[in-house]
Amino acid sequence: GHALESRRLVGTDGGPVDCKPEQLSVFPTQFWLTCPLLYEAISALEAEGWIQRWEERLQGDGALRQAMAEAHRGAAAFRLSLVPPAWREKLHDPRFRGHWSVLARSGVAGIREAAAGRQSGRTHEIQRLIGRSLRAVTDLVALGERQITIDCDVLQADGGTRTAAITGAFVALVDALETLRPQQEWAVLPLRDWVAAVSVGVVDGEALLDLDYSEDVRAAVDMNVVATGRGRLVEVQATGEGGTFSREMFDCLLELALAGIPRLIAAQREALGDLAERVGQWPEVPS
Repeated sequence: GHALESRRLVGTDGGPVDCKPEQLSVFPTQFWLTCPLLYEAISALEAEGWIQRWEERLQGDGALRQAMAEAHRGAAAFRLSLVPPAWREKLHDPRFRGHWSVLARSGVAGIREAAAGRQSGRTHEIQRLIGRSLRAVTDLVALGERQITIDCDVLQADGGTRTAAITGAFVALVDALETLRPQQEWAVLPLRDWVAAVSVGVVDGEALLDLDYSEDVRAAVDMNVVATGRGRLVEVQATGEGGTFSREMFDCLLELALAGIPRLIAAQREALGDLAERVGQWPEVPS
């Protein structure tokens, strides 16, 4: 891609051309296929519909999908490592927001799923889950006719990406509501409680909290739990991977997840600092 630095380029007349950083675009491709035989072979595979077949296989194979996601994250991390440290700091400047998105968030091909104009059923499912989780603790009447868009990009994780997205999205929601607070004259934010999510599962007969990838692919039971700071449930997703499981096991996993939620909320509080005092003070709706 283009190096993010001022440089002197040669124009069509052979003279130097001054080019400022904001005039440069970022092209995320790191390596180019130059072998004509390989190029021809890959083109033939594309023409025969192998990209569509691969996408269908990804939809049906969770382990393969996770491996693909890790490959994308590795490509993004490698691409970002090529940027000089001084310029890495400058990428946080609002002028270079698009540069940062391409370098740090796009995958192997440099294209994010949403930007490509298509989203998988899994993506839609996760979007709805995040939305339900945040709405569960938000006073939508107080919010009025507003829509808050939260972009969830889990840049580094080893399993549990949807639960990590929910936990992080709540922090972003607090930040967004704080920007509205002065004009709305809210003493506290219209959030009735905290919300966070965590994964639990059964691996080799043992109940585990916050599964990593190596545990998740071997789990006999997989469960995602979204809960509030007061221990109330927002959503529970539980699956017997290839079999069934007992009510006792369900209760055991649920208790384990609820024991982990306070630790995540403690991390949210730490991230928000003094702003945390304005969360969870909004009156509850009578049930």
